[in-house]
Amino acid sequence: MKRSGFLFACALSGFIALNMCSYAANNYNLLLDPQQTYSSEISRLEKDLRSNTTNKQTRDKLVKIYCDKANQAINNGGNIDDALNDYRMALYYLKYFIPVGLTYDDNTKASEIDSKIKDLLAKQQKGVSPDVRFKEAKRLRGMGQFPQAVVEYKEAAKSQSLAKSSYEAIGDIMMVMSKPLEAAKNYDECLKINSKDAKMHLKLARALHKTGNMESALQEYTLALNDPSLQEEVAPVVEELSLDKISKNPDDPNSYIDLGRSYEKRGKYNDAMTYYTKARDVDPSNRTALVNIAAVQAKQGDYAKAIEAYDNILASNPNNEVIHYDKAVALRGLKQYKPAMDELVYALRIDPNYEEAKILLLKIIDEDLAMNESLNMLSMLVDANPQDETVIMVYGNKLYRAQKDFEAIKQYDKVIAINPKNADAYINKARLYERNNDINNAIAAAKAGMAANPGNAALDKVLKDVSAKQKYAQFDEALKLYEQGNYQGALDIYLTDKNPSEATLLNIGGCYYGLQDYDKSIEYYNKALLKNPKNDRALLYIGGSYYSKGDTQKAVEYYKKALVLKPNDKEIKEALNIANQNLGDDMLEKALALYNEGKFNETYSVLNQILKLNPTSAYAYYYRALIYDEWKKYPQAIADYKKTISYMPELDTAYYSIAVDYDTLNDYANARSNYQKFLSMNQGKSDTYTDYAKSRVSELNRILTKK
Repeated sequence: MKRSGFLFACALSGFIALNMCSYAANNYNLLLDPQQTYSSEISRLEKDLRSNTTNKQTRDKLVKIYCDKANQAINNGGNIDDALNDYRMALYYLKYFIPVGLTYDDNTKASEIDSKIKDLLAKQQKGVSPDVRFKEAKRLRGMGQFPQAVVEYKEAAKSQSLAKSSYEAIGDIMMVMSKPLEAAKNYDECLKINSKDAKMHLKLARALHKTGNMESALQEYTLALNDPSLQEEVAPVVEELSLDKISKNPDDPNSYIDLGRSYEKRGKYNDAMTYYTKARDVDPSNRTALVNIAAVQAKQGDYAKAIEAYDNILASNPNNEVIHYDKAVALRGLKQYKPAMDELVYALRIDPNYEEAKILLLKIIDEDLAMNESLNMLSMLVDANPQDETVIMVYGNKLYRAQKDFEAIKQYDKVIAINPKNADAYINKARLYERNNDINNAIAAAKAGMAANPGNAALDKVLKDVSAKQKYAQFDEALKLYEQGNYQGALDIYLTDKNPSEATLLNIGGCYYGLQDYDKSIEYYNKALLKNPKNDRALLYIGGSYYSKGDTQKAVEYYKKALVLKPNDKEIKEALNIANQNLGDDMLEKALALYNEGKFNETYSVLNQILKLNPTSAYAYYYRALIYDEWKKYPQAIADYKKTISYMPELDTAYYSIAVDYDTLNDYANARSNYQKFLSMNQGKSDTYTDYAKSRVSELNRILTKK
């Protein structure tokens, strides 16, 4: 039985296995997670492609599987972000995973994928503008999704304003992905936009260095030396590469020249001269070496030698505009301004678009010639070049410095007509109006500049400065009106300020106080306090407003807050003392009324409150002493009467009361002395109290004599 059962079980398990295989063959997609299948296949294909980057068949399979994966995610209601990233990966492999020198050839497929990406972005309500694509690229890059980021940066690069930033980002990503050739290609795109970006030359140099293209890398490193902030980092690399070239080919003058440049850029002119001289020795006709030697001589102040060298070069090449420019620099160093200008004019005849020569010529005219000569020459240049923005701007600036303000403004207007975005023209025009106290026109000029150059920080500062000056002028007038007692007139000016400062809020509060609108004054003083909770003046003035309203208790509260911030402020102390005194007077009247009604406990409580507010209130001590008398607490009464006398020695009744209390306590000696003090203060008077005191002194004399 056991054996037959075992055979049956084996047969049954074989049947099940056979049918499961058949089921699996017919329902493969139900047994495996399709996404896992895609991932496995993608990993395999990407590995193959890394081994052979030019394998178009493998690349096409990758593109297809990423598209299939994205399509399935969309059809099954999957995550849109995942689908987007799969389409991006497909587009990356189709268009951008191409070895340098090859091109992709499937524009139709690329357009189809790009359309799907745009549709999904629209479905996410993100939009498809270059700005949106740039933000998406930054987000993806931050998440480490580099290929997808490349796709988005490529789209953003279609915008002129985002092109350089996008190409730079792609280059950086390619360096991270160990694709220096692709990185170099994108950095080169950046330099097509701005060839003078030294930091970009350095990035390109590093990428080329990684590829092993040392010759091109050295050229880029040398260009990076133009930025002083990079010299410390770059110079050692230039020196290393140059020395390596020299060791391999000591007869190559360019290697010595490269090394000389690295020293020259850092101001090490003697070292630079050493290597430029070696380059000349290797090749005596090498024009670059000769020019660089002359340039170093000029930088060392040996202008005569530099000029001699330039003349030797010009003898064989008289139409080299750069040498004429360099010679002009040396002549200027010798303060030979007219010959320097002649060289620059010659250079400009050779190349009318030689911007550096034009700028130096204008610089010499502007900075080195006498004022009148400079103005006359610049005026002639403007007449000869009525559409030259640079020439007119220099003339305007010269007039500005000569304090020919309105003539300068005319020149700036010409500049603006030629180039409505010239921010400096608006700035200088506004400053000139400001200098002439024409604040309205100054503001108008600054606003026009801001309209043409939104977000310009320098123009924004000018606008704020002149607007503040306008405000100050108005506020000076408001202050005069306030001092004249015209509070409403002053208030009308202050209220025009749409964004009042802390000081202005205090001034508004002061105007309302002058108009006896104390609620409004409190409102504005509190607004000032919101801007600066430690403003002791605001607290003092709020206290003053409450005091004027008759709310002395509130006044004391704010005076005390002010005093915490400024413990030694005499004005605050005086205000607090007056308020405390008045508050005490009010409470004293209340205490007296309660006393007369025989409500001694309540009287006692009020008197204690008074003494807490004003510990020097003589009357409060006096009336509290009366309460102690009512309660037959004579020692306490005597103590308070003495306090009364310490603050108000002229209060004779206090001596009388002390005498009576001592008398009651059978302290006859102290009783007699206080009666006598009372009588000495009332000589010549005759009333119930003086008569009793006289009588009692006589009796006490007899009593004390018997003792």
